[in-house]
Amino acid sequence: MNFKKILGAAVASVMAVSTMAVAANAATAGLIFKTNAWTFRNSLDQSKAIWWDEFDEGNEFDTWNLNDVEITADGQYTVSFEKNIMEDCKDGPESSWVVLKLQTNIPAADYPDLQITIDSLKVDGKEVEAAKTAILGAEAKEAGDFDDATVMANGDCYCVGFYNQWNDKQTVIDGLADFGGKVECTFTVSGFAAASTEDTEGTEGTEGTEGDNGNTEAPSDDKGTPDTGVEGVAVVAGIAVLAAGAIVVAKKRK
Repeated sequence: MNFKKILGAAVASVMAVSTMAVAANAATAGLIFKTNAWTFRNSLDQSKAIWWDEFDEGNEFDTWNLNDVEITADGQYTVSFEKNIMEDCKDGPESSWVVLKLQTNIPAADYPDLQITIDSLKVDGKEVEAAKTAILGAEAKEAGDFDDATVMANGDCYCVGFYNQWNDKQTVIDGLADFGGKVECTFTVSGFAAASTEDTEGTEGTEGTEGDNGNTEAPSDDKGTPDTGVEGVAVVAGIAVLAAGAIVVAKKRK
């Protein structure tokens, strides 16, 4: 095997590790829902929406377009989903929301100053003005049998509820009148960058600010980008390149 092939394989491996590290730590937001017919997208980890048929089988929607976003800094973001409205579900046709919310995987404990304000909520192209009064809250993310991945155990995460049959604090829209197959939400995030820079002076043996938790791993001045493990990836890259060089040297010595 020549040096170029060895180096190429090493770089490919490092890029794969880097991609996984970024994906595992990305802050994400998206829309989740349940309807009166118990069709649902339960969590951000569920990439497909599900509906139940008369045989208690979970099926994917024929139309399902999903747009989640990665939160990288303070600013404005838009998320959406579009699906066909089912008429022949196990519990009748879809006609109203049971749950509709903007969900994130951002732990409230790690971002105490974070704020999310709703700029716009559109259902089937119609602006729902009442959605702008929705309040930011925090709760444990929901897991389910149809999730694509295991939900990370990172405590209560931020969400903004538009309608929740079981929670008046997360209900500001009309579950029946504001129901539809296409939902788009534009929102503004603030306080995300601040969480990554606070308490960075509180290292052991150094005088920190009052209430400093001494966390030496907090990134400094990175515009709020979540820790992606780049340092570890760099180490892996170095090892891979050194290994490649060692193989070449060994072959020359033969």
